Amino acid sequence: MRILQNILGNFVGRGKLPNLPPVRGWFAHVFYICASFVHPPGTNVLNSLYYKKGYFMKRASGVMLFLVLALLFALPAVYAAPTVIDTISTPGTPKNAYNPVTNRLYATNFTTDTVSVFDGTTHALLATIPVGSQPNSIDVNPLTNRVYVGHSPTSFTEVTVIDGSTNTVITTIDTGTAQQLDDIAVNSFTNQVWVTSRDPGGRVIKIDGNTNTVLNVLTVAAKPYTIEVNTTTNQVYVGHQFQSQYTIIDGVTNAISLGATVGADIGGIAVNEAIGRIYTFSAVTSILSVVDATTHTVLASVPLPGGQGDVVINPLINQVYVTSPFTSVLSVVDTFTNTVTATVPLAGVPNGMDVNLSANRVYISSVVANAVFVVGEGAPPNTATNTPTNTATNTATNTPTNTPTNTPTDTPTNTPTDTPTNTATSTPTFTATRTPTATATRTPTATPTAGQPWICHVPPGNPANAHAISPNSNSYPAHLRHGDFPISGPNDPACGG
Repeated sequence: MRILQNILGNFVGRGKLPNLPPVRGWFAHVFYICASFVHPPGTNVLNSLYYKKGYFMKRASGVMLFLVLALLFALPAVYAAPTVIDTISTPGTPKNAYNPVTNRLYATNFTTDTVSVFDGTTHALLATIPVGSQPNSIDVNPLTNRVYVGHSPTSFTEVTVIDGSTNTVITTIDTGTAQQLDDIAVNSFTNQVWVTSRDPGGRVIKIDGNTNTVLNVLTVAAKPYTIEVNTTTNQVYVGHQFQSQYTIIDGVTNAISLGATVGADIGGIAVNEAIGRIYTFSAVTSILSVVDATTHTVLASVPLPGGQGDVVINPLINQVYVTSPFTSVLSVVDTFTNTVTATVPLAGVPNGMDVNLSANRVYISSVVANAVFVVGEGAPPNTATNTPTNTATNTATNTPTNTPTNTPTDTPTNTPTDTPTNTATSTPTFTATRTPTATATRTPTATPTAGQPWICHVPPGNPANAHAISPNSNSYPAHLRHGDFPISGPNDPACGG
C-alpha cells in the first residue's frame, strides 16, 4: 500500500498526466509491482533492471494499469517505521554493495584485506575473498556479475575485479594514480567503471569493463570523493571535498562541467532516474540538496544531522536514506515532501550504503562497530547479532557464535551471456608517475581504546611524516575526509610501520 500511495502521488502531486516527468517515472512503478507477483523478492532480475541499471518500460496498456491498481486497492495497508532488523558482523567494513540479480551482499574489510560475501536473504556468510591491501570502495555490475573493489593505501591504487559466480579474483587494474580510491560507480549499460582517486590534482578513472583496462584518467576539481552514474543520461556526478559544486562528466565525450552549488565536503551523491532528481549531502552545511537533473538547479534543501554521510535511494517507495557519522543515525527523507519521515539510531561510524529494492532493505556499513546494519520496515525478529546457519570454507576472521557442521553449497550459478557491446577504444590521456611512499619508522601517537580503529594520519603538505593514530569515533570521519586512511594497526607497512 505504501508503494500505491507513491504511485498515486505521481498522478496527484505532480498535476495533470501530460505534465509528469518521463512516463517511465510512474509506469516503471506499476511495471515493477506487476512483475514482482511473478518473480520472488531477492532473486528478481527486474530489481536490477528497474533501478540499479535503469531499464524502463516505454509504453503501457490501460487495461494492465487498471488491473494492477485495482489489485493494490484490495491489499491491506501495512506499513511500519524503518528499524534495524539485523546486524551482520564483519572484521571492519567501510562500504558494501548489493547484487540484486544473484541476491548477494559484498562488504569490504580493510583490516583483513578481504571481501565478505553474504546471502541477501538470510545474511549468512557465504565466502571470504582475499584481495589487495585495505579494500575500501566497492560496486557491482549485476549484468556481468563482476564486483569492483578500490583500495585505501597510496601504495596500492589498483582496482580488484572479482567474478561473482566463483568468488575469485579475476585481475587487478592499475589506475596509474597515487592516492586512495574512495568510491566506485558502474554503468551496466556501457559496462564502464568510474573510480575517484583522492588526488589533490583531481583524478577520475574511466575503466572498460570488457577488457579491464583504463580508458581515460580525467582531471577534475581537487579531491574527488564520491561518484554516481545516471544511466539514463549517461552522465557521471562527482562530489568533492572542500568543493561546493559537484562535477558532471559526459560518459561519451568525457566533457567536464560543474553542477549546482550544494555545499562543501559532499560526502554522498545519488540520482533518482525515474523522476530526474540528484541528491547530495554536504558535511559542512549538513544539508541534503535536491537538484533537478536536467537544469542542475537546487529545488529544495533538507537539514539533517551532521557528518560526511552516504546517500542512497529507493525509488519504489520514494525514500532517500542518508547516514550521519557524527551522530550515528540514518535519516529517511520522503522525496515528495522533501521532509524527514524517520531517523534510525545506529552504532559506530555509519558510512557506505546500498539498497535491496525487492526486500525493501538498506545495508549500512559501520567501521567502528565492525558491522553491516540491515534496516527494513517492521520490528526486528530478534536482538541477536547475525549468526550464519552454515559455514563457508574461507579464512574470514569473524567467527560464528555457533559451531556449524555443514558446508554451504550455495554458489551463485548465474553465468552472464549478455556481453555488453561497448567497444570504446579511447586511450588514456593521463599517465601519472607514482611517488614512492616514505619508509621511515613512525611511532604511533595515540593508544586506542577498545573498538577504535587505527588510521594513517597524513599531515597536509608533509606526507613523509605520515604516522599511525587511533582517533575517537567523533573525529574519525573528519580524518577520513581530510585524506587519512584506515590501517590494520600501528605497524601497518602502508603507513611506514
